[in-house]
Amino acid sequence: MSGHVAYTLNLKKSQLRFQLNISNALDHRKPITTSFGTCRVQGAAANAANYAPNGFRFIGPRQLIFSTTLKF
Repeated sequence: MSGHVAYTLNLKKSQLRFQLNISNALDHRKPITTSFGTCRVQGAAANAANYAPNGFRFIGPRQLIFSTTLKF
């Protein structure tokens, strides 16, 4: 989950904007399974297929970015 908060301040003929962006706000650290592989016990087709996680990806750590923009 990501989010952002912004605030704009008007200064005569200029605008000052503050923004805070947050990525991975809940600090999710577990791998995310992207695919599964199958295998059969002793390779026999009559045996039930077993599914095992095969591919994974990770989300980057929580990141906070603060930025300021001045328009004149």
